[in-house]
Amino acid sequence: MTIKLTTSCSGVNYSFHQDQVVEGVDPAVGADLVKHGLAEEVQTATAEPSGETAKLNPTGQTATAKPKGETRNK
Repeated sequence: MTIKLTTSCSGVNYSFHQDQVVEGVDPAVGADLVKHGLAEEVQTATAEPSGETAKLNPTGQTATAKPKGETRNK
């Protein structure tokens, strides 16, 4: 399931910010967020995300990308 958040929210296994588009959300979590007005379901075949796109890894955490040239070690 792919959702676009209408507000920032977090749970035990996730943390999302406003306008974030997230692919691979657990359908139960996604349906609950949509039901309570915290997200909108995005149809993946016709979707053109306007916010940041994130993909959940197997542990349920979102991946963060660093800008080019930025590293942990300095």
